[in-house]
Amino acid sequence: LQCDQCRQRKVRCDRGIPCGPCSRRREQCVYPTSAKPRAKRQRALVSDGYESKIDHLSVKLDKVLASIENLESSFGQIDTSAPSTRTNLAENTPLSLAGSALFHKTPVEDHSGSELQRDAVLATQAAFATKFAQKVVDSSHLQQVSPDVRPCLDALRDELKERGPGHGDPKPPETHGISADATQHHFTLPPIQLAMAAIHTLKGRFCWCMEIDVGQFVDYFFTVYSGTPSLADLIIVHCGLHNLLVPYGKQQKDKTSQEDIKSQASLCQQNLESILANLPFSIPSTYDFALALLMTTTYFVQRCSMSQAWTYLAAAAQICLTLGYHREVPSKPEKKQERQRRVRLFWLVYIMDKLLALRLNRPPLLRDRDITVSYESYGETAVDSSLPIAPKWIKMGMLYGRIYDEIFSPGALLQPSTPRETRARELAVELDGLFDSKDTVEESFIEELPEHPDDLLPRLVKRADRISHLAIITLIYRSIQPSSNTGSAFCNECLSSAKQCLEEHKEAFSLLQDAEPSTVELYVQWQVVNA
Repeated sequence: LQCDQCRQRKVRCDRGIPCGPCSRRREQCVYPTSAKPRAKRQRALVSDGYESKIDHLSVKLDKVLASIENLESSFGQIDTSAPSTRTNLAENTPLSLAGSALFHKTPVEDHSGSELQRDAVLATQAAFATKFAQKVVDSSHLQQVSPDVRPCLDALRDELKERGPGHGDPKPPETHGISADATQHHFTLPPIQLAMAAIHTLKGRFCWCMEIDVGQFVDYFFTVYSGTPSLADLIIVHCGLHNLLVPYGKQQKDKTSQEDIKSQASLCQQNLESILANLPFSIPSTYDFALALLMTTTYFVQRCSMSQAWTYLAAAAQICLTLGYHREVPSKPEKKQERQRRVRLFWLVYIMDKLLALRLNRPPLLRDRDITVSYESYGETAVDSSLPIAPKWIKMGMLYGRIYDEIFSPGALLQPSTPRETRARELAVELDGLFDSKDTVEESFIEELPEHPDDLLPRLVKRADRISHLAIITLIYRSIQPSSNTGSAFCNECLSSAKQCLEEHKEAFSLLQDAEPSTVELYVQWQVVNA
């Protein structure tokens, strides 16, 4: 060891007593008596930071548990049925049902009014009809006006005023949010015995579900009740069960059974709307999700919420395009049944797209120039028990797309009125010819209807088809300007077709006087609203 002086000056020490450097500098040479102990290393003080983070997470978990306990108490107050009458999903239900965040009930405005108030287009039509009727009543052309007309107009005008300036804006449906834990432990389903009885009883019911056949639905049904469903499986089964339980309950003669089945149908509806409220923004592009979104579209159409239906239909159409369902040659080999189902799904999305696009005055989601998949032989080669899709219906959808593009699109409205009216008359003639044409698939479909216990259906289906056609013809002729000397807001062809449509509608309601409520409801939902 060096002496203290050499160590301080940082010079070499020869360890003499005294050492050479100290002798030359005439300084006292002192050696350390023992080696100096090495200072202990101190660990980095990171435990305090970790402890603060753990405390922060603990506080958050306490808040989450408190929220879940509040949800459990609210579910316990709402659920009045016996535990044995419902089936709980297993604990391994995927967390994707509710996302990563905790959802709470969102305060919304009073939606106790009709679902029609959420339809901006229908509200606009109602406002136009009110103004037009008021103008006609106040004009000098009507010499005699019924005393009941003016009170009805005043009531209609007051109803429109009560909606406020934003009455035409679509509003989201009132839904109840659910947390991830609540989804797993409190998500209930109707009793499996009741669901199977409804499936067995109504499996032959006319058009209980256009998108899926009974055998395919049963596969999804057992997947959900086994406790390992996906989000798409849940949507499909809840839509299907709701469509089954509502008519099945109306068939019961016992009031107690009717109320019990009605409560189970309401349970399916509440579950479905909760699932849709928590639907993630990014949805996997699979056949199951496309089917689920299409069935959701039908659900909102039945509720007369066309804007909501369009939202889910747009997602279904995007999935179909992503998977290449619009192409004749698939991206990978597929079985015959897989091809039939994906082609059927695509054309159902296509037909619904054209109907809603014309109904909402929006451009179609699926463009004809992008589609190469064939439809000519589909209806004759269907491999399942689902309702066939007639090529005539697909051609009708193509014409509906042309009606928007050539008459009502912004580009068409900028063109001169003369060529636009010429195209409108040509489209009306073409649509009349297509409606009167024969289709083997459609004819076989109509021939099978009399075998159904309800003999009213064949006549009602034909009458409803005629009404829908006349409504579209009236819409086409409405785009034609009337002659200046008529003093009317519509041309003669438009008035004539509208009169025929109302006469057919009157005849249809005469057929429905003694019909079952479910038949009347089916007619009103799909015919009056769409027309």
